[in-house]
Amino acid sequence: MTTINFVSYSCSGTVWLWNCFIELAIRVDAEPPFTFDLDQAIDSASSRFTLRPGIEHLRTSLPSLAFKTEWVFRRDVFVRMTNHRLPPREDPPAKTVLFVRDPRDVLASIQRWEVAQHGHESDFMDYVRSNLCRWVEFHEQALSFPDVGVFRFEDYKLDPTRCLAAVLDFCGLAYGPAEIARAVDASTLEMAKRGEYEYLCSTPPEKRHYPATFNQSGRYQKWRTLADRDAAFEYVAAHANDVMGKLGYFDEAGVYRFPPRKSIAPAIRVSPAEGALDQGAPDATQIARSALHGYLAWTRQRAGALGEALKEMDLALAIDAENLPLSKLKLETLLAVIDAEPRYVEAYSGEAIRTFYSCANRDPAVLATHGLRLMRLLHRLGEKNQLSALLDDWYSYSKLVKTATPADDPEIAEVAVIFLDKEGPL
Repeated sequence: MTTINFVSYSCSGTVWLWNCFIELAIRVDAEPPFTFDLDQAIDSASSRFTLRPGIEHLRTSLPSLAFKTEWVFRRDVFVRMTNHRLPPREDPPAKTVLFVRDPRDVLASIQRWEVAQHGHESDFMDYVRSNLCRWVEFHEQALSFPDVGVFRFEDYKLDPTRCLAAVLDFCGLAYGPAEIARAVDASTLEMAKRGEYEYLCSTPPEKRHYPATFNQSGRYQKWRTLADRDAAFEYVAAHANDVMGKLGYFDEAGVYRFPPRKSIAPAIRVSPAEGALDQGAPDATQIARSALHGYLAWTRQRAGALGEALKEMDLALAIDAENLPLSKLKLETLLAVIDAEPRYVEAYSGEAIRTFYSCANRDPAVLATHGLRLMRLLHRLGEKNQLSALLDDWYSYSKLVKTATPADDPEIAEVAVIFLDKEGPL
């Protein structure tokens, strides 16, 4: 069996890659304690495992653990998770995957986590001065291993498929594009927060491993938005410059490689879809599978298991993307999660917006049934352009089916207030 070391510093975003490995049937285990218990060997190539009792809290960060009770893993490769410690030096040396993140984001994230867990907040500059040396020393020692591959959190955020393919290539593991894409889709922050939502709903507060929400924003270069900490970030850049260069954060001219990322999405207008790929109509077997997943989604939604319901909806829509009733049910479920749990706004809002427009493109009546709720969400997110465009479309559609003016109709009046807040007079 080939052993691969998986090394990272705390709050470097490694759960994404951990989950991708699991989705690709590669067992990842810390030592100790182990995550999985061997259930039985299936054949010479694979074995079945179950989750070890007492570590159900991992469901909060690993969506692959949230919706299954057993896993089948390859027997020819094992990824050793070192729990933010350096691995043992071996002869012959094992390959080492070193997953890194800009120290400015790492330190800001660790401090936020400590405040959320323990409530003790210190001055950020003092925190940086006390802890940056540990980050530097950890990565200098990690880079001294003989067969180490460096993979950056920022590259993953910009192109997760390409980043995962590079990791697998370094490890000498062959997977096709479809397998890689599926693993990436199952390992998003949205999926992680769905798993966490299910864990929180099913676990009494006194039995939860973490007193605070585990999944943070996972944002690309969040440090750029924290203007009040500029002095501390300048200190990091000055004192970690050498090791950051070795980790690939600067080009040959010494210029930082990762520019600020622009707004995530332009305004989307309700119009017929253009350039959609024609995947062909599903056959009878696929329709049956999609219907089964749709029924399971409906039953789980009615039972209040919204995270599991969304998982089933995604499986059904992956087979039959044109299933409009199910798409509407998914939209309703996403909005229900956002309304019920404000802390999940960031995790679910992007998918809710995409699902809304997908439905409205096919049935403009969705503008009337769900438009106001989406406008509230866009207003909450500060998405000025999308809010303005949606209001234009909503108002045009409403004029076709209503004769009331804003003064006569409470719904139109609320929309007008939202729009006035963002744009000025109608």
